[in-house]
Amino acid sequence: MSTEVGLLFQVKNADDIQQYVRHATIRGGVLWGTDFPLDTKAVRYPLVVYLHNPSRAGTAEPGVQAYGVASRVVSGPAPTPPTSADLVPQHLRGAPHMTWFYFDQILPINPAVAHTEFYTLNGMRLESVSPNRPVVLGPPYPVKHPPA
Repeated sequence: MSTEVGLLFQVKNADDIQQYVRHATIRGGVLWGTDFPLDTKAVRYPLVVYLHNPSRAGTAEPGVQAYGVASRVVSGPAPTPPTSADLVPQHLRGAPHMTWFYFDQILPINPAVAHTEFYTLNGMRLESVSPNRPVVLGPPYPVKHPPA
């Protein structure tokens, strides 16, 4: 029996989540770039990705403010531009990144869920979220987690 694995990472800018949710809704998909490498051979799809914002964004409290199911992940040793610039919000299009996640949609979580409500793959409660690398998550999930 396999364990459902999720991924959580911290966003760089407080307003990015709202911009990406809106862009994915308008375009029917979105590319989200990150500055950490990811072993794409180890990724199992569908990959549920939770987006953590350590700051208040509008009326959203700090915490996990959105999630999406990544259907494709591309990662390399050096930053690259997105494969489809129109899938990236306008103000972020020029930025190359090491890893690109493709989401059909990103769903807001309201109210935000504290990162301490999530667990690592080895069953330990998540104590912190690094701004520089993702956290691999395991069940139980405090937010809807589609079956693999």
